[in-house]
Amino acid sequence: MSGIRASRARRLAVVALGFALMATACGDTGTSTKTWRDVDPCSLADERQIAEIDNSSSPEEVVKPRRSGNEDETATCTWEAAASERYLIVTLAPLMPERINAGPHVRDLDIDGRVGRVSNEQSGRCSLLVAFREAELRIQVHPFIGKRPEEMATRSTAICDTQLSLIKSVAERTNLP
Repeated sequence: MSGIRASRARRLAVVALGFALMATACGDTGTSTKTWRDVDPCSLADERQIAEIDNSSSPEEVVKPRRSGNEDETATCTWEAAASERYLIVTLAPLMPERINAGPHVRDLDIDGRVGRVSNEQSGRCSLLVAFREAELRIQVHPFIGKRPEEMATRSTAICDTQLSLIKSVAERTNLP
């Protein structure tokens, strides 16, 4: 009988080891420790998206991003076509609820379940802020539209609505809680 017991003990040990490995592989990986400082703002838009903003004929011709900011306060990436007003500016910063809840804003947009607070939607420009748990994402976009400034002088929801897929893509790529 000791041979049967030893065989059972080995099988139970193998089964227990299998459950332990499955628990490790499928278990909770813990909470995310990623912060806004871990996100490169220049990685939040791709060449194809920038080509649409600056009216480049191909993604290979797009303007290269320029980083700026202070590690403790902000991280900014700017794509700006030379000698023009076509640009995308993406800034990540610590969350400041007083900035989100106060101050004038034009309207709110649904950014995949988050609130995007539009602060400017005039003259072809769209500026908004999206809040994450501990960070805020500021997006300013002024694409090539092909209209004269006097045609864009009025406030129109079409400005940010036209850029909504870009805005959602940038917000999703932050991958912040």
